[in-house]
Parts: sequence; structure tokens; C-alpha cells
Amino acid sequence: MIKWLTILPFALFGHNLVEIMNPDFEQIKPGSEFIFAKKIPAALENSIQALSTEKRWRDFLAEYEPKKIEMEKVELVLKKLHLNLTSVNQETIQELFDSKSDFVFFLKKWLPHLNALPKEMQGDFLSEVAEKYLDIFPPDHEGRIHFFVEGTRIEIAEK
Repeated sequence: MIKWLTILPFALFGHNLVEIMNPDFEQIKPGSEFIFAKKIPAALENSIQALSTEKRWRDFLAEYEPKKIEMEKVELVLKKLHLNLTSVNQETIQELFDSKSDFVFFLKKWLPHLNALPKEMQGDFLSEVAEKYLDIFPPDHEGRIHFFVEGTRIEIAEK
């Protein structure tokens, strides 16, 4: 039986892949599943771009470019862990959030741009990004926030 675990790890792009994908990282197990985002969704990218022109954020974000994970590197790390990819599919994933605070919590774990900011400014940045995103893509009639991302879904199995 396959145990599914979906993660949208764009924030991994700002970290060392080997550090994240090691046997102690509880999500890296046979039967687990990951979504590696191809790029930041347009509404979120537009929110970040708008903020990056503001004086408060400009110096930190003007030259920032998130690191990207290439599938070849994922496969190499999995081999070192004695794991294999069993499937790789391109798809659109939707996440739903019941509140702005839930959405901000998600962005805190997911958004690589935080790596360019001092820790003491990250909370304000996340809040402002969420506000701008909601201006572009408001909650639905039930107040839920929709977040769509294009990504590569991979499933992991033992060798």
C-alpha cells in the first residue's frame, strides 16, 4: 500500500538538497510523494514583485533569485539514500486555506525569498505578501484562500 505525502517544497530551493533529503528527514521514505514547484504562481510572484520595489524591501530583494532543484539532483540524492523514483508527473496542485494566518504559515515554510531577509523582517514581509496576493486573488465565497501551483509530482520507493 502506498502512503502519500504531498509537500510543496519551493522553499527547499533555498536550502541544501542533501541536507533536506536525508534519512533523518521524516518525509523521505518509500511511498512518500513530493511536489517540486516549477515556479512561483503568478499571483504570488506579482505580490512579491510589487513589494520588491518598495523602499523597505528593495535592498534585500533587488538581486535575489531563488535556487532551483533539478530532477537529476533529486535522483542522485535518492540513489544515495537507496531510494528510487517510481513515478514523475507534471500537474497543477491546489491548496486551500481557511484563513489568512493559515496561508501565512504555509508561505513561511514555502517561500524562498525569506532567505534574503533578516529574520526580524520576515513576519512583516509574509503578511504583506499575503495581503497583496489576496488583493489579486481574493478568497472564495466561503472565505477560503486558493493557491495553485504547477509542479512535478514524484513518488519514492525503496530500491
